[in-house]
Amino acid sequence: MRFKNQSSVTIPKDFWIALAEVMNVVSVLPEAVEDEYGMYKSCKTLRVSVRQKRHRKKDLDGLGQTGYYTCGHIVLFPCLKCSAASLTNFYLDNLASAWLHQYHESLYIWSLCNPSWSVLDTFADRGFEVLGGTVGGPICSKYRLNLRTAMNRLSHFRKYTESLTYLSRSKIKSWKPRC
Repeated sequence: MRFKNQSSVTIPKDFWIALAEVMNVVSVLPEAVEDEYGMYKSCKTLRVSVRQKRHRKKDLDGLGQTGYYTCGHIVLFPCLKCSAASLTNFYLDNLASAWLHQYHESLYIWSLCNPSWSVLDTFADRGFEVLGGTVGGPICSKYRLNLRTAMNRLSHFRKYTESLTYLSRSKIKSWKPRC
């Protein structure tokens, strides 16, 4: 797993690696092994880039584009008020996309065409809470996450994650959090 941080926010790399490990996307990515279209080139593991600033374009939630995932690469866009906590929440959302793409590619492609499908957003937001995080509204500075508490809650996050990752493809579309 490779990181590139161009922002002023210090990202919790070890913690993010632990989250990726729970989601089973920390080592060589399954889609990168076949790589029939040459999308992964020489990098077969997940890459995470944190850019300097957020794009001005607003999303439905009013935050602007917080990040995206594509072909083994998560890109995050912090704003001036972003913290490690808010970036971790955005990272979780994109980590879920990475998992879906790597293990259920056709469902991942379907999800791109159905933006109202909110399972990945729900997974990320609830997962953030399972880790002990809180979201105080759509303002990045209101996100809270104590990293020591979150690391201690990784076993809870693993159990929570299994409620999604152990499902068959047909049941993922209707997944609801169980924790």
